[in-house]
Amino acid sequence: MKKIMGFTFLLFSITSWSQDELKQDTTSRPAITEIGKPIGNKMSREVGKEGESLMSPDGVVELIIPPGALTKKTNISIQTMTNTLPNGNGQAYRLEPSGIHFAQPVKIIFHYDPEESADSTQWLLAIAMQDDTGLWYGLQESVIDTVAKTVSGLIDHFSVWASFDHLKLRPVFGHYRLKVKQVEGIGIWGVDMSPTQQTIASHERVRPLRSWRPPQSVAWFVNLVKGGNAEYGTLEMADMDESDRRFNRYTAPDKVPGWNPVFIMAKLMGASFTFNGRTCRNPILALSLLIYDEAYEVSIYHSTDGGAGSVLGNVAFLDTGRFVISVNGDQSRILERTNKNTVSDLTYAGCKPKIKKTGWGTIHILEGETITITPATFFSPAKVEIQFIPAKIQLPLLEFTCPPIGKGKPYVLTNQLAKDFSEYSNTLPQNIRFDAIPGLHTLPGTIDRPGLYYKVTVRQLTDDE
Repeated sequence: MKKIMGFTFLLFSITSWSQDELKQDTTSRPAITEIGKPIGNKMSREVGKEGESLMSPDGVVELIIPPGALTKKTNISIQTMTNTLPNGNGQAYRLEPSGIHFAQPVKIIFHYDPEESADSTQWLLAIAMQDDTGLWYGLQESVIDTVAKTVSGLIDHFSVWASFDHLKLRPVFGHYRLKVKQVEGIGIWGVDMSPTQQTIASHERVRPLRSWRPPQSVAWFVNLVKGGNAEYGTLEMADMDESDRRFNRYTAPDKVPGWNPVFIMAKLMGASFTFNGRTCRNPILALSLLIYDEAYEVSIYHSTDGGAGSVLGNVAFLDTGRFVISVNGDQSRILERTNKNTVSDLTYAGCKPKIKKTGWGTIHILEGETITITPATFFSPAKVEIQFIPAKIQLPLLEFTCPPIGKGKPYVLTNQLAKDFSEYSNTLPQNIRFDAIPGLHTLPGTIDRPGLYYKVTVRQLTDDE
């Protein structure tokens, strides 16, 4: 992950910025899509004139409603939706009541996952809204915090909101993992705010979005080698349209490369792209692709509800971890690893919750593991054993502001005691063993009972990932 982020920073650092005006693209089209579908349950809370902070159930979207924004108590809700926004990231969110306008602007914050943003320059992240006709509007001013991993802005009304990348390099057929010798199309997609359409009274902070067509002159690289090579894989212009330089065809190497995942890089020669008042010239985009031969994805799920998660008894945590291991004798190694910790439910006797400090939770997969491969025999498949470096559990620090008792003042509770107690235990996983066989398998040791769930699955990667 550090290599990916460092490479992304390198790409941004060599991209030049100027104050040149963006020329109008006559080939662009308005960004109009269908309305997304609801996902899961709606989160609702009554907010008064004093204002409040709200968080979506998945911890991605945060609303900060300042004092005076509302003139009366209002039921505010967040509904997760499928994201149909071009170059959209993650899910979209319907904020209700739809069409409400605030006396003071509300701050919307998208917390983005650095794993999901590693393939593009984080500085090109932005926020957009969709109206009832399906047209997307980009927020004209946004703030990107690459330390806190947030993109935020001020909004005056509710609708469907989502985050997106202004420019993105992505696989045409959606394969971010390729088996050796496999072929995948690579394409460049752009979304920009219309320079000709003006804002209207009801959408003063946003401007209609449109597709953006990159120039025909594009320089392509694989692991910094122009056009690639036999070791990292090769690039050649796609047969589909030789005049359209947005697309290229990548062929994976014959064996797993030492520099893996490989980085596909596209430099848009002569292009200019306006964002947040600045114009990017000759932007460079990057995409990482995992190359594998015999590989297995291991997924770990761990959820707690009640005393194991908080002294308050009604806080549910969901921790997930995932990694891909390439099985190749002494050359076996982990190629991908992801850790996610989510507070999935924050309820306690009417108390208003707030995450004061995040933590990595109960699952945390560190680098530096020991891998042992027992070769296959006539009677049994190869066996894989992984010993992980231990770390101490770090639960998020939660703060609950509770209604006053009688005529007293509101009081505050935290899960500090449970958080401190949890740090005496090590994170999961500590050791994983499995047989290197095809298909999806659940490993022994699954726990499924009220308040506690733990499960580890292993599946062999197929030729069509």
